[in-house]
Amino acid sequence: MEEFSTGLDTNAVEGFHRMLRKFTKTKVIYPTYDALRKSVCMSIKEISKKWGMPIRDWGIIMGQLMIFFEDRLQNKLAS
Repeated sequence: MEEFSTGLDTNAVEGFHRMLRKFTKTKVIYPTYDALRKSVCMSIKEISKKWGMPIRDWGIIMGQLMIFFEDRLQNKLAS
């Protein structure tokens, strides 16, 4: 198994676990394993909706990147 070279990968996993705990903390005891599985699946479905959301202020960020790295980004944006 490879070790993480940076904390960025670990932060993403910890962020996912934090969101999963947020959804499941209201229910302390699950009557069956199936109830637990359904709760976790629904939580993951809700969490994954946030992953598809656009990045806030992306237009401003892209404009600043174009100013600083115009020569590098022209080829990427053209294709």
